[in-house]
Amino acid sequence: MLFINIGLVLSDNNDTERLIRDMVMGKKAYLFCRDLDACKRAAMMYSLFGACKVLDKNPERWLCYVLKHIDSTPEDKYYTLLPEFWDDEEQ
Repeated sequence: MLFINIGLVLSDNNDTERLIRDMVMGKKAYLFCRDLDACKRAAMMYSLFGACKVLDKNPERWLCYVLKHIDSTPEDKYYTLLPEFWDDEEQ
């Protein structure tokens, strides 16, 4: 009943549940992965797409950029392909 006494406390957590829905659905999808490595890859992709969502970047354009530039990127610079370092010119 804290939300009655303090007006800033919300009576539900719908916004939070909506934000994490993709990750929760991904967690359920991991049950159908063939093996542990497939689950790890799926979790990694869900995390990267989640990062794009949080950073307000288009995940499809980010993935196209990564696939186009991964061959020409030195191994020690792979981190620059992460969504947080990618600058979307089309936004």
